[in-house]
Amino acid sequence: MQGVSEEFNEIYLDVVVDHLVKALRSAAAAKSLKMKLTKKQTPCLTFEIELPSLVSAPRTVVHDVPVSVIARRMWANFAQPEVEAGDMKKTAQEQPDR
Repeated sequence: MQGVSEEFNEIYLDVVVDHLVKALRSAAAAKSLKMKLTKKQTPCLTFEIELPSLVSAPRTVVHDVPVSVIARRMWANFAQPEVEAGDMKKTAQEQPDR
């Protein structure tokens, strides 16, 4: 896939944070999460969330979060946020012997 050009290989989106939070809330115990920019009736961030299942068939939840794509001519109105370096850790619980 290619963007408009090497220089403009980004997409700026406007999203209602509450909608994003509701979609991601169901991902708390997810096995996997896919996020895609899709075009339904309007542009959306589509989240495909695979949840743990007690049966062999996977459980998948899909959330479509409407977004507005911000035109490139408007990008100058947005500043890159200053974000401190994050510290992410993953821990695994030990499974008891059965």
